[in-house]
Amino acid sequence: MNFFEHQDRARRNSRRMVFLFIIAVVLIVFAVNLAVGLLFFSFFEFGAHEMQHMKLNASMKAHGIVSLITLMVIGGASWYRMSKLRSGGDMVAVGMGGTWVDPDSTDPALRRLCNVVEEMSVASGLPTPHIYVLEAEKGINAFAAGYTPEDAAVAVSRGALDQLNRDELQGVIAHEFTHILNGDMRMNIRMMGILYGILAISVIGRGLLHSGGRRKSFIGNRKQGGGGPILGLGLMLVGYIGVFFGRLIKASVSRQREYLADACAVQFTRNPDGIGGALKKIAGYSSGSQLKAADREEVSHMLFATGQSFWFSMLATHPPIEERIKAIDPRFRPEDMERRASADTAKNQRSGIHAAFAGSSDPWAFLTGKNEKVAASAFAASLNQDVESPDPEHLDHAVQTVSAIPDTLLHAARSRSEVLALFPALFLAREKDMRESQMGKVEEMLNLKFAEKVAILTKEAEKMHPLLTLPLSDLAFSALRQLDAPYGKRLTDLMEAMVAMDGKVTVFEYCFVRLLKRRLAEAQSPNRKPEGGKCRGKQCREALVNIFSVLAWQGHDSEALARRAFLAGISRMLPMDVPLYEAPVNWERDLDMALEVLDGLDFMTKGELVQALLVTAGHDGQLSLEEAELLRMICACLHIPVPPVLPEVAVNRG
Repeated sequence: MNFFEHQDRARRNSRRMVFLFIIAVVLIVFAVNLAVGLLFFSFFEFGAHEMQHMKLNASMKAHGIVSLITLMVIGGASWYRMSKLRSGGDMVAVGMGGTWVDPDSTDPALRRLCNVVEEMSVASGLPTPHIYVLEAEKGINAFAAGYTPEDAAVAVSRGALDQLNRDELQGVIAHEFTHILNGDMRMNIRMMGILYGILAISVIGRGLLHSGGRRKSFIGNRKQGGGGPILGLGLMLVGYIGVFFGRLIKASVSRQREYLADACAVQFTRNPDGIGGALKKIAGYSSGSQLKAADREEVSHMLFATGQSFWFSMLATHPPIEERIKAIDPRFRPEDMERRASADTAKNQRSGIHAAFAGSSDPWAFLTGKNEKVAASAFAASLNQDVESPDPEHLDHAVQTVSAIPDTLLHAARSRSEVLALFPALFLAREKDMRESQMGKVEEMLNLKFAEKVAILTKEAEKMHPLLTLPLSDLAFSALRQLDAPYGKRLTDLMEAMVAMDGKVTVFEYCFVRLLKRRLAEAQSPNRKPEGGKCRGKQCREALVNIFSVLAWQGHDSEALARRAFLAGISRMLPMDVPLYEAPVNWERDLDMALEVLDGLDFMTKGELVQALLVTAGHDGQLSLEEAELLRMICACLHIPVPPVLPEVAVNRG
């Protein structure tokens, strides 16, 4: 099952979850009406037949009112909780007691954590999420939360930091990145909101029960208020019945995903001892994976391992820890398990330096002396593979990539105070006159202080291989999204002005700025409804023609070659109505329209589109690095993360 199939499955699961919860709500409404009806009839003494008939009519009217009130309570509570979660993963992490981790931290344990998360981000083609540590939690656990990768947060317990070595921590983070890539997070937050609404019924019931308990009439005359506690008890029981079935549904959705995420983590890291070792330590650790936070049950379906004990196994959101270990290591025997809570303590706290380059005399060596073209088949491997578990070579490459970025630029990418200066530095022109004009624009739209910082960073950026531009921007996004929205708008306006000043905007520059704008917009409004499945008809056909025309025109020197490349690709998407090729007159407008419309394709069709685009770009059997990076950028604009081009086929654009 590949990335596109997982995304499609996630949406089907989300619809199924909503359907099942609707059934649960209907049953709760029925149960509340039953409780109110019993209370109504038990607290009235019926006399004549006519009086009974009048009271029956009144009862029927009351049922309608009760149903409406119940739905309003559930819906209102769910809306309230969802509105609290609208800022995305940060809100969930902070609500669990998480402490934000500075990406530039020098604390050994935190540096190690940041390095692992950054490596996973680069390897999977995702922006780096915010990182949190649950300082009060001694159990070994973690979770990823958010609506999209742009607002994602990864939280790790202090117990995990203290007890896991680097390989084990890497396995846990790979597991969480699988949930980010698979689109599980949006459904997880929707679960939180709906369950909160169902729980509201029991909260109201508990309030009525407790308030009534303080009154003398609790067991006295039923006409003096004894109905309140009874109604409260009924509502509380009804509410907990709803929560029971809600948890049951949540568990049924979550369990299979955990097996899948474990398997993907093994494929990603090529190290079953990583995540397997983490699970074994949980099994043998005194605190296990237990959490103390009051909201632990609410996020139980997000956690790496069970955060609390369940008396009924069907309610557990995770498979038994022994079964997860056996799925990774069939030779595992529970009776052989020994406590490993203090194992590898010294190793756990080792420096966070990227081990792959410890002692390397030339960390940039992997970017030099390569072929001048990227084999189309090699890049196809990146697009064809299961994106939810990128090839282990991509993880190795990510370690090298982060190490190859100059320290000054890496520090700027991690710093909230310097990240604004980083992006202009990556796109300053080499010509003196044009550079001076661009620097003037930087000073105008930011300020003199930032302009001076841009000048310093530019000197380092000129030394950096162009292949590192996109990974560096992925690393910088974590710091960038912490800035207020006006700063993000100012940055994108500046970038648009800078790349347009020479009158020669490249497709790469255009896509880079568009991707930056899209990511910032989604980070600021993460709970917007995804557009999947809305691209149909004539508009979709026009968008397909536009994107294939631009790609063919960009990557081929002659119109004849461009025409053949265009037809080879678009015939896969429109086999019954193949259009004629026309060189784009206004490619920026055409590409802007195409990316906007085609983002509305369903994920299965997006998968077909990516393969067809690759046919066009690699029609001559090879890709320039610019073409390969452009394809990655286009995919990112369509919400399709693609791992980076591997170093053995990387070349300099210039």
